[in-house]
Parts: sequence; C-alpha cells; structure tokens
Amino acid sequence: MKKLRQVLLCIISIALFSFSAYATMSVPKPVMQATESVVRILAEYAYGYSTGSGFVIKSDKEETLIVTNYHVVKNKPYNISVWLSEDETISATILAYTTQKDMCVLKLAHPISLKPLPFAENGAKQGDVVYAVGFPGAADYLSDKEAHTSADATITDGIVSAQREATVSSYGTPTKMLQINAAINSGNSGGPLFNTAGEVVGINTYVTNNSQGIFGAIAINELIAFIADNAITLPEASNLFPLFIVSISTVVITAAIFSIIIVRKKKMKTVAKVANIPLREYMSAYPDGIGISDAVAMLLPVALHLRDLHNTGDTHLQVSPNSVFVGAGGASLSSATASEADRYSNGYAAPEIYKGTPEGSLSDIYSFCALLLYVALGKQPENSLSRTQVDAITCDDAAFANLINTGLSPDPTHRFASMQDVIIRLSPYNIHPFVFTAESGQDSSYASAEKKAKSTRNKNILIAIIVLFIVLLTTYIGCYVAAKVSARNGEFDTADNLLFAVPITAIHDARLVDYIKAGKLLNARSCEDAKAAFENISGYMNADELAKESEYRHAIQYADANEFDKAVSLMSELEKLEYKDSSDKVLEFQYRKGIYLLTVEENFAQANKIFTNLVAKNYDGADKMQKE
Repeated sequence: MKKLRQVLLCIISIALFSFSAYATMSVPKPVMQATESVVRILAEYAYGYSTGSGFVIKSDKEETLIVTNYHVVKNKPYNISVWLSEDETISATILAYTTQKDMCVLKLAHPISLKPLPFAENGAKQGDVVYAVGFPGAADYLSDKEAHTSADATITDGIVSAQREATVSSYGTPTKMLQINAAINSGNSGGPLFNTAGEVVGINTYVTNNSQGIFGAIAINELIAFIADNAITLPEASNLFPLFIVSISTVVITAAIFSIIIVRKKKMKTVAKVANIPLREYMSAYPDGIGISDAVAMLLPVALHLRDLHNTGDTHLQVSPNSVFVGAGGASLSSATASEADRYSNGYAAPEIYKGTPEGSLSDIYSFCALLLYVALGKQPENSLSRTQVDAITCDDAAFANLINTGLSPDPTHRFASMQDVIIRLSPYNIHPFVFTAESGQDSSYASAEKKAKSTRNKNILIAIIVLFIVLLTTYIGCYVAAKVSARNGEFDTADNLLFAVPITAIHDARLVDYIKAGKLLNARSCEDAKAAFENISGYMNADELAKESEYRHAIQYADANEFDKAVSLMSELEKLEYKDSSDKVLEFQYRKGIYLLTVEENFAQANKIFTNLVAKNYDGADKMQKE
C-alpha cells in the first residue's frame, strides 16, 4: 500500500506540473489584444519587393503612424503599403528614419482605426518573459495563402537573455539591444517585442547566422529617443469627461433607486407597526364577517403558527380574539400567558378545557375553528358547555360548514387529527393574499397612520421618479454634447458609443446621427458610401470637407488596387479644388502606373510615354525609369 501511495503521488505531481507548465505557456490576454495593432508591410521596387512587420504608435483623426525597421523600406521603393485585410492595402510614406539605428516611422495615406500600442516605460531586463509578434516569410510555406492580417501573425515566446550594445552602422553611437531567445526570422523585422502586459519593449530586428536561440531586438528606449528627436507627437491620455459623466450618473441613479427601496421598506414597517389592531377591534367594522376566502387569508399565519407549535410538542390553549392581532401581513397570534384563567374564553375554549382535561393540539383545533367561524361569518360561537352535536353550523358553503362542524365537535376524537389537516382543508379557499384595510368604524389613529404612511410613500416614489428623470436627462445632455464634440473631432466610434438614446437625438438633431454614421463608413473604408452620406448633409459640421476626404481615400484605394486610371480621375477632381496634396498624388499614381506597365504588363511603349511626361514635370526617379 505504501508503494502504491508513492506511485499515485508521483502521477499526481507530474499531472500538476504538466498543468502548471501548460498554464505558463499560454499567451497573456494583453499580448493577444496587442497583436491587433501589428501589421505586415510591403515595399515594392521596379524588379522585386520586400516584406516586413510593423506596429501602430499613433492613430487619430489626423494621421496613423507605423514603426518598422528602416532596412524593410530602404533603397527608395516606388510604393510602400500596409495590409489592412486579405485583399486590401493602404499606401504609406516615410515620415522619419535613421540608418544608424535601423528604425523608421511610416505615415499612412490616411488615418485608419487601429489602436496605438503602449511603450514599457522601464523597458525590459534580463530574465523578463517576452513575446515576439510579426510576419516571418517562411511561415507562409505552411499555408495556402500569405499572412496579411493580425489574425495571421506569428507569436513566439522566450526571455530576455541579455542586454547588449551594438554599432549598427559604420558611424555613430552604439544601439541598445535586447538579446532574446524568442524566435524571429526574415519578415519579423520591424515587429514589436511585448512584455506580459502587452507593452512594447523592443523592435524585432536581428537574426544571427549559424546559431540557435540568439536573436536581437532594438530596445524601446532607442525608439522613444528617435521619436522625440523627430518631434513626432504621440497620443496623450484620452479625455475622461464622457466616462466621468456616465460614472457620476450611474452612482446617482443607483443612490436614487436605493432611496426608493429604503423609504418603501421603512414606510411598510411603519404601517405594519402602527396597524397592529386587536382582532375584535378590526372586526367591529365587519359585523357579518369578512367572507370565507378573506378569513382564510387573514388567519392562515395563525394556523401555521399552531402547526409549528404542535410539531415541537407544545400547545397554546389560549386561542381567541383576545390573543390575535391584525396587521398588513395578516393575523398574528400572541404568546400564551402564564395565567390559566386566560384559557376560559367564552365560545372559543374547548369543552375539555372547562373539565380540566385539555387535549393538547385537539383543543387548539377547536379554538381555531371557532375563531375562523367568527372572522368568516361574524358568528359568535356558543359556549362549548352549552353546545351539543345537534347545534350544527350552517352556511351557503356546505364544505366550509362541514369543516367548522368537524373542528368544533364536542368529542375531541371526532375533530381533525392535526392542524396540518385543517390547513389542507382550507387550501381551496386560500386564493389571494390578505389585504389590510382600516375602516371608519375602527380606531381613527390606525386609519390616519396608514393613510399618512401611504401618502408619504407615494410622495417619496414621485420624488425618486423626478430625481431619476433629472439624472437621466442630465446624463443624456452631457453625453449628447460630448458626442457632438467627438464627432466634430472625427472620433466617430466614441461619438457613437456616447449616443445611448439615438431615437431621442434623431428627433432634435437627426443630422448628427447621420454625420456619425457617415464617419463610421469612412472609418470602415467604405469611402464611396461615406462620400454620398456626407453630401446628403452638406453644410453640417465638417461634412463638406469629409466628403472630399472620402473621395481622396477612395482614389488611394483604387491606386492600391492597381486601378490607376480611376485613381487619377478622382484625384484630378480634388486637384481642381486644391485639396491636400492631390497634385502630388496625381503624379505619384501616374508614376506607379508606369512601373506597373513596365514590370507587370510589359507595355514598354505606354510606360515610356508616362515616364517621358513625368520627366518633363521633373518627377523624382522618372528619368531613371525612362531609361529602363
């Protein structure tokens, strides 16, 4: 047995170790979320191309910036683009670069909705767990298609093996490096190196030859310094005003709701306490009784009280109108007193009580049925000593009359065997809860107290409703104003999230709703639809400018899809309006068309015609391509 226990302990230990190892191998959620901002970069040359990885460091209404290695885009490619989806790219230009540090910042042709990645302020140290993300070209051999989107990015993990310094170029100061064992390959260049919090700690850059597990990343401090040197401004903390409004409103609404609950409970307790009326006083307003079903609803708590008392071996033996009180929850039975004289209640005490031979629970059953008769039909039971079996109770409900007569039988053995039997016989009459009402014939202090409590409760509920309305109105106005500001600033997704009552906004500012929808179409790169939507609300906010921007981006989409004639046509219309750099874009698209005709379609005559025209306009690189 001892050996078997040792074997089992060993198996359990191995299983736990395996589970622990599996848990530590899983990629942290922040890293998985951060990969959504990692992109694949394509640099196209007259005869060939190169690919690499990059990541977003800024994305707002003005611009989207991507960091990569300079060697990914060096030697003046005729086009640099970033993959947005499986079949869509967007052009990019070099905003800043350094050959000494092998870093580059690209600016996309227009802003896109990608979240900027945070930098690790303290960088990384030896032994830290890290994750390299990017698009190694060799990984494409494992699939029928190239990896273009973040969902296809490759993630490898490892640690910071050491901190190094290396001179990248033949001049300048050494570059701070991180030696890592997280595998990177050709195509990973420019991709981010993450810590477990999803913060960038480096730029994946170097692969060493004839070695295993030795790779290099440029430390994040180098990138931070490079960005500062080139006066590139990164996004600050987002405005917390809308969140502040929603948070405060939520607190106020919650407080108002709790106030309603507390006030309601308090007033209900007050009514219950004040309206604790002796049964005889309550029945003074009902000389003919309150009816069978109402009587059962009122006295059921008394029946349950007696049943529970009997189940513990105890009895009451003093059940009568003198020991019963009526409140909002129905009737309640007071505790029995120590005085034996309280047992002799005329009409309610069982005959054996008078004979000095009480029958325990059976005597309580007699008293309860007498009480039920009094409340239901208003009939005062006769003294048990003067009653005989012939004095049967009669009423319109034969079943109820039989129940009362059985419970009031002078012979204890002919009564119900237990209170549970009585409760079962009463169940057909238990059809609604008891409703407490104070009538004019009862003590006015109870009636006025109940009326006052109801009035106070209703006032408090009304006040709470008004407070809730004011809070909701204030919240709506605050969010509406914030949404309008966000929309004006081009933050359409934020504006859409703030409009929590769109139907109300559509009543008083329908064009804001349409403006936000058009902006979201633009963010989703549905440029043609976005242009039409902005033109439909011409004159509202920046709709006219954004209609031009939609056409500008649409032209870029055509160019990136090699539909250069359509791209030139759209951009030429914007050139007439002197919009942005449309004049330069027209020439760029013509140059790219020339490259396409030369290298892909091999239409040399048409390509030569384009380059000759561009040479006349002094377009950089056109003379070289004309000779080619």
